[in-house]
Amino acid sequence: MRKIALALCTDMLKLPVAILGVALFLAPSTAVAEGAPVKCEASRKAVKKAINLARGDIEKYEGKIAEQFGPAPVHGFSIAVSMCGRTVWSEGFGYADLENMAPVSVETKFRIGSVSKTLTSAALGKLAESGRLDLDAEVQTYVPDFPRKSHPITVRQVAGNLAGIREYQGDEFFSTVNYQSVRDSLEIFEDDPLVHEPETAYLYSSYGWNLLSAVIEGAAGTDYLSYMQDRVFGPAGMTATIADKNTQIIPHRTRFYHIPEDETQNTNAPYVDNSNKWASGGFLSTP
Repeated sequence: MRKIALALCTDMLKLPVAILGVALFLAPSTAVAEGAPVKCEASRKAVKKAINLARGDIEKYEGKIAEQFGPAPVHGFSIAVSMCGRTVWSEGFGYADLENMAPVSVETKFRIGSVSKTLTSAALGKLAESGRLDLDAEVQTYVPDFPRKSHPITVRQVAGNLAGIREYQGDEFFSTVNYQSVRDSLEIFEDDPLVHEPETAYLYSSYGWNLLSAVIEGAAGTDYLSYMQDRVFGPAGMTATIADKNTQIIPHRTRFYHIPEDETQNTNAPYVDNSNKWASGGFLSTP
């Protein structure tokens, strides 16, 4: 079946990170074995229909923004339409830097937030397929010095948000600490008890995904960001996806904005250092 994918990145949200990547439309498709030829043909009519669908979503999005915050150009977003694995249309709207009125382009890199977890899951899958990672092994198999808890926790339980590892508390999301390694960043939560016994409840945990990046390092024998670049982003042709490192000059990185609770005025987002959460929310990308 034909597959149509539409992705949107925006910097106008009531969230501290202020940037998010969203999958808006995905038609059913059949799985294709690795290396098998992909038989997919997109007619001009189908392409035009997909682009019109995207433009319709843009109008709805802009209408909701104008309704809540007014028509002023205080937002920026980028959109792309892909059919049969090929980008058929992409465009930037609004501004990536409000102070300098720099427009969003198709190259503008946004924070993709928790979509980063999806990318991390691909790394877990590749390691599991290659036999280098046992999903049902305890996390200490790959991170030996991670403190044991009241109950054993497995890689699969952590990846399913079923292990009982806690989520952010207080202002932890706004951490400004620069961690030199994935392992160092685990010190934030590693000594805390489990919130519940594994597999007795579901608890969304970004920290669990940070632990999984340490698992990936142990299974792969290399650092997490290098593995993501070499074995996930590189093979997938994801040339615009990169860790949001504050110290690096990253071409086309957008500025980040935040609308405080009960306010409508856009402000600069608080300074954060994402080295405590590469795997769970630390990447930049384009649609």
